[in-house]
Amino acid sequence: MVPNSPQYLHFVINLAVLALCIAPMGGYLSRVYRGKPTFLSPLLSWLEAQLYWAAGVDAEKGMSWKSYALSVLVFSGFSFVVLYSVLMLQDLQGVSPALAFKVAAGFITNSGVSMPAPGSALTPASRMLGLTVQNFLSAAVSISVFVAVTRGITRTASGNIGNFWVDLVRSVLYVLLPLSLAYALLIATAGVGDAIEAYAVSNLGHPSTASNGLEAVAATETLKLTVTQAGSFVNANSAHLAAVSTPLTSLIDFLSRWLIPAALCWTFGNMIRDKRQAYLLLGGVVALFGVSALTSTEFAQNPVGTLGGLADRNGTVLYLLVALMTLTACIRRWVLGRGLVYKDHKVGRFDLTMALTALLVPAIALGAFHLLSLSLPAFASPLSALDALWGGAILLSRFWIMIPALAIAGSFATTPRSSDGQTKWS
Repeated sequence: MVPNSPQYLHFVINLAVLALCIAPMGGYLSRVYRGKPTFLSPLLSWLEAQLYWAAGVDAEKGMSWKSYALSVLVFSGFSFVVLYSVLMLQDLQGVSPALAFKVAAGFITNSGVSMPAPGSALTPASRMLGLTVQNFLSAAVSISVFVAVTRGITRTASGNIGNFWVDLVRSVLYVLLPLSLAYALLIATAGVGDAIEAYAVSNLGHPSTASNGLEAVAATETLKLTVTQAGSFVNANSAHLAAVSTPLTSLIDFLSRWLIPAALCWTFGNMIRDKRQAYLLLGGVVALFGVSALTSTEFAQNPVGTLGGLADRNGTVLYLLVALMTLTACIRRWVLGRGLVYKDHKVGRFDLTMALTALLVPAIALGAFHLLSLSLPAFASPLSALDALWGGAILLSRFWIMIPALAIAGSFATTPRSSDGQTKWS
């Protein structure tokens, strides 16, 4: 579908507003993850401290990359089990174990997987306790990993890339919750419906048909904040009339999708003290967006989703960061004839192996799924098999990017900087 002139104009305006917001948001994220005070600190710092105390977390204690990666896997695994249980234990018609596995995997990875039935087929309890919670937590996980990898690039010899639990709490408290609250209030005042009758206690365990199909659209549209959930509230992306009804709500919707991924590029440049790398990373994001938008029939609505569900947008930025580090080091070595170095860090065989693993394995997993989906015979009840296969593929693609990226960060954080730029192979 080729966008008409008004669509182009709206898109250009949205892009311009996004460009103006990148630097302020990127600077804010830098302060959050460096532990510096922000304008929200007077309101939230006490709650942050109480959460650490309740969970027994020492906020001052850093982690090695292995401890950080283990924490990511344990937390994500526990989240998967909880969401799968929520979907299976409630009275959800037509939800098979394979479909529940696929949906749980989709929301744990934020990869654009949704229920293949209207949103009203889900109970309010499953939305609130399952899907909504996991959209926030899984997005917080991907942001945390990106920040940890960035820290690894900036540190030497200590091996400390941060504390996963601290990054997770700060992602939710200082980033996702404030932005989603602001987003929900803005689109509600701009005309998006937000009926809450279906969320009465007596209805929490049963699919709701109240509110003329609108229900809490304004509040639950925040499910798409920083993620690529294709189904949104009513499984119709933003095409649903109640979701994006005016140019203003369209702008807010666009910002909610792209502000954090774009700002993370700026945060990366701030934390490593090199804005050129921020521009290169941002250029990769823009290029990816452009390619996916040109191949999408949902222009600017769910472009990344057309690339095979490669994690969420923040995970895509992490993927591009690994590609940027690898490409930059290789250009230095084989084009410029200098040391195999990235930001004064030696890039050894281990780092290259991890980088190639992160870049190739997810693509291979997703490609293998598509081949298997084409080869399954129609008489073999392929839907359940495909659900399970797709869930496994997207889980593999997400964590096989994160773990090698953390390994590279840990390698950088445990080695001294290269002073002569002529690093030899290790």
